[in-house]
Amino acid sequence: DSTTTGTADADKPTGSDWASVREKAAGGDTKVLNRLARYGTIEEALKAGAEAQNRLNATKSLVRPDDKATPEEIKAYRDANGVPESVDGYKIELPDGVVLGDQDKPAADAFLKVAHDNHIPPKVANAIIAQQLQLQQEAYEAQAQADETARVEGTQELKQAWGQESAANVNLVNTMLDEALPGVKDNLLGARLADGTLLANSPDVLKFLASTARALNPLATFGSVP
Repeated sequence: DSTTTGTADADKPTGSDWASVREKAAGGDTKVLNRLARYGTIEEALKAGAEAQNRLNATKSLVRPDDKATPEEIKAYRDANGVPESVDGYKIELPDGVVLGDQDKPAADAFLKVAHDNHIPPKVANAIIAQQLQLQQEAYEAQAQADETARVEGTQELKQAWGQESAANVNLVNTMLDEALPGVKDNLLGARLADGTLLANSPDVLKFLASTARALNPLATFGSVP
């Protein structure tokens, strides 16, 4: 009724009453007192405090949890950022043209385990995997181009060094390596030197192999001559 309402309004700490409440709440802290003095009534101060608390809680969900985070803080962050409860909740989704091969899957699975432990959202995790695969593909293509360049340059160098005996020397090397145990020839020629060059594209190595083949089978250099 009007009597009760009037009594309640009279009890509100406004004006000089609010000033005394501010001083009591500040407890002698000038900074707190000045901050409370920005509000005209206790209602405004309480509302501002509630809004500040809400903003603080929202900010916590934006900051990635550290080692000191509580389970509640971790859950709040994961819920707010779409991080799954377990690593199995991640789904690898890559841009068109980027393919996750069978040989890449173990590394991707290991990364997702680290991503989950560090509360990384799926979108970010997928972007990192896609970027890694792209860099990997670029490295493969660069290596293939380097191998082809080395092969062409090595062939030219051997032709200049061997002249008309180039084809015969290549045949000698292949014949010698064909006599090795199965797999030795492919493993040997597919190996790489310290600078990354394929052994099969190294003129110095092929010259050595040709000399070795001639030493093992000197009669082969005479071809069909008895």
